[in-house]
Amino acid sequence: MDNQFSGGCSTNDTLVALQVIADDMEPEFEPGNVVVVDPTGYATHESFVIALYDDNHELRQLLIDKSSGEQRYFLRTLKTGKLEELDDLERVKGVVVQRNGKRINGKRNIKHYR
Repeated sequence: MDNQFSGGCSTNDTLVALQVIADDMEPEFEPGNVVVVDPTGYATHESFVIALYDDNHELRQLLIDKSSGEQRYFLRTLKTGKLEELDDLERVKGVVVQRNGKRINGKRNIKHYR
């Protein structure tokens, strides 16, 4: 599996900026978007996260299923809907807090996540 990001383009104490290079998280994240990641952030259900997968850092959506009485964790790819179950959150390395997209009509396209 290809690494989804080009190297970290800037850091600021705990925040890291990464550029998306794959299309498997479209339409929310397109190649060329820059995501700001908080490695100390708290991941919740439907958070966008950076997870370690086959020695690559991948952008995925975290799903937490509590329906069975136990918490189960899944990583979802938006484009295909593919789910991968996690044993725990150890592979989650950071939470996306901002996406900088391509300009629309000359205006900055920034989205913040909680």
